[in-house]
Amino acid sequence: MTGPTAFRTSTEPRCWQCGALASPNRSYSVLLVADCHRQLEAFGYPVIRGRRLDKLRLSVPRCARCQSRTQISGVIVLCGAFAGAVIASVFWPHIEPPSWLHWNTEGIIGIPTAIGLVIGLVVTMIGVAKKRRALRLRSVTDYPPVNTLRQAGWDFPSS
Repeated sequence: MTGPTAFRTSTEPRCWQCGALASPNRSYSVLLVADCHRQLEAFGYPVIRGRRLDKLRLSVPRCARCQSRTQISGVIVLCGAFAGAVIASVFWPHIEPPSWLHWNTEGIIGIPTAIGLVIGLVVTMIGVAKKRRALRLRSVTDYPPVNTLRQAGWDFPSS
């Protein structure tokens, strides 16, 4: 005898990123905004009307594994930026700013630290993106309802 969960139906939500069964409390919330004067089509999604901007929030289904993977990726990127800053300040401590840049180099954030931070950030972001591509994970921004709404004029908040 089989239990009630032995047979899966095709109507169960799937994780957009990897295709596994989605966890209902792990969905990613996407915020889209539009100028309130445009009165854009929302295709049935609830819209919060504002004085300047209309806001629309929709959920992208995902599994617990993809949520964890996203959180770990963020930590890896931050650690890479920190490591780049430390390594650059240790190996190139005497880099001076150009004469046109008025930067106080007496503090903890000197030119080597700033350069190392940016290099570490970029390198780890590229590494994380390559790993996600190798795992064939889809981006949340490629979710079809998000694309449909963006084609209708909705956009991500700029700040």
